[in-house]
Amino acid sequence: MVLLANAKTDKTPAPDDGPSQFDRWLSGDYMLDYDGWRDEFANESGITFVGNYYVDVLGNPAGGQDQSLRYATLGSFGASIDLAKVLEKPYLNGWGFTVLGYNAEGKNLANDIGNAVQPSTLFSGVVPVGLAHLYVSYENEDFVAKVGRLTPESYFASSPLWDYFVSLAFNDNPWNLSAVNPNFSGFPGAVWMGTASWQASEEVNLSFGLANTSELNITDSSQRGVNFDFDLGKGAMFMGEVDYQWRVDLLQSEASPGHVKVGGYYDTAEVPRVTVPPGVSPLKDGIGAAWIILEQQLVPGDDPDDVGLTAWALGSWTGPSSVSVSPWFYSFGFVYEGVLPSRPDDALAVGYGVTYFNDQLLGQNHETNIEMTYLIQVTEWFSVQPDLQIILDPMGFGSIDNALVLGFQCGVIF
Repeated sequence: MVLLANAKTDKTPAPDDGPSQFDRWLSGDYMLDYDGWRDEFANESGITFVGNYYVDVLGNPAGGQDQSLRYATLGSFGASIDLAKVLEKPYLNGWGFTVLGYNAEGKNLANDIGNAVQPSTLFSGVVPVGLAHLYVSYENEDFVAKVGRLTPESYFASSPLWDYFVSLAFNDNPWNLSAVNPNFSGFPGAVWMGTASWQASEEVNLSFGLANTSELNITDSSQRGVNFDFDLGKGAMFMGEVDYQWRVDLLQSEASPGHVKVGGYYDTAEVPRVTVPPGVSPLKDGIGAAWIILEQQLVPGDDPDDVGLTAWALGSWTGPSSVSVSPWFYSFGFVYEGVLPSRPDDALAVGYGVTYFNDQLLGQNHETNIEMTYLIQVTEWFSVQPDLQIILDPMGFGSIDNALVLGFQCGVIF
């Protein structure tokens, strides 16, 4: 009986020690992490490392002026510092300091197609390495403020929904806001800027910003993001936005969130005229913009913060007509996160956008951009995204063939 008991015990499986080290790595939030050391280090030291890298490979097998295959990359690296923890000063709770550099490579496929809106939002046209963000921040439950080298597009006329897209027609912001005014820049371009956001009530958020816009070309390759000139007399951009939020019953178990953003900016800097009549200065003081963005969740996700199926529509204006290459831009579309129940973190995104050109640009009417893309979230830190785009009437000319763009995007969070 004793022998039988011992034999049975010897065959008992070893206790489950949980996921292997490899499985923990795959399921982690970052590629460069070992047993959660990054979060542990951030909690103990107050320093959080930031790093990511994205690459697009896109080509137009049909249409456009020429058929080409191009790539574009954009990565960021840096750190955010909790000043209260690092300096051991409790009265600095909520204060932080952030610095981000960038790496950018590639070529713009739009130059081969002959269209206005870049098929890849990653292409920035800057030198390979430089400084992007450098700012001090303060944050509490209802208020966030930042001052330093910042990117205006990150704080105004933006939506997390558009991060799911590859084309500049949808990703980041309404296209004409920055196309007619480079000072309203996207990452990695940055200007001296202060911004504040206040959650005035459960439904209303107010955002304000002031930027120095003395540089017409903030992505000048000779600067590498370290041109720290400051002169509000040469140009100042005032920005404001109101975000009104609601919940509505759409025959779901819970009310679905939606909101509307209304905002605008005015920049006092000198900007080039669209056309220059004889005897008139090629530059004119001042350019403005306005936008309205509507979003409504139609089908909820698994968790309250999930996108689920959410649709959007927007319209944006820039002027006056003497300096605005594209006075009007419209787009609409949807993002469906979890369209496949077995893949809750994947997302299907579809967008349709139309860019209208200035009447002074003879022969140019409007360009239409259509995109369908599917984000495959392989792990929390690695994604692959097949992409299809159709560009109708490139640059608004009927003489350039409509273009089909195919490719993919990959992203890694370090």
